[in-house]
Amino acid sequence: RSVPGQLATAGAVCYAAVMAIGVPTCVRINKQIALWSIQNPPDQWRQARARWLQFHAIRTLFAVPALALYLLAVISSTI
Repeated sequence: RSVPGQLATAGAVCYAAVMAIGVPTCVRINKQIALWSIQNPPDQWRQARARWLQFHAIRTLFAVPALALYLLAVISSTI
């Protein structure tokens, strides 16, 4: 396998982790929040925000390397 192919595969694995983390957590929380009243949010809104931020941070820890690996794959294939 070529180096660009290996880098792209590693990027795809990281991106799959982004999806595996984001869809069942962040997206689910977003859907719940969309149903809330802006004028009268539920008492647990701070907990929901903290939970969303936690999963978003974890998701980002995989998204940044995914992007970097994709960029490296492109750059290394043109050298």
